[in-house]
Amino acid sequence: ILQNICRNALKYGDLTQPITTSFQCDEKTIVLSITNAVHENETPHMPRLFEPFYRAPVTSERVTGTGLGLTIVKELVEKMNGAISADLDGRLFKIHIEFSL
Repeated sequence: ILQNICRNALKYGDLTQPITTSFQCDEKTIVLSITNAVHENETPHMPRLFEPFYRAPVTSERVTGTGLGLTIVKELVEKMNGAISADLDGRLFKIHIEFSL
């Protein structure tokens, strides 16, 4: 799960900006967040982000792949009774993974 998300940040992100991670844990939950900047003209299509085989046309010309990585990550997280979500704030793209303990 983490390997795929970090590889995506490296493949699709603007590497002139930092990739950051945060980890929070208490007696009820574990939350992991990974944030990176996207290229200015390559904003991810958020509604289809976890859809199998979907690849944004603007990035598919530059980056190879099948469009299955985040779909598989989502399935694995959900099989472990977790939740995954993503948000975009300007150029900052963040993936959140949360597990209840």
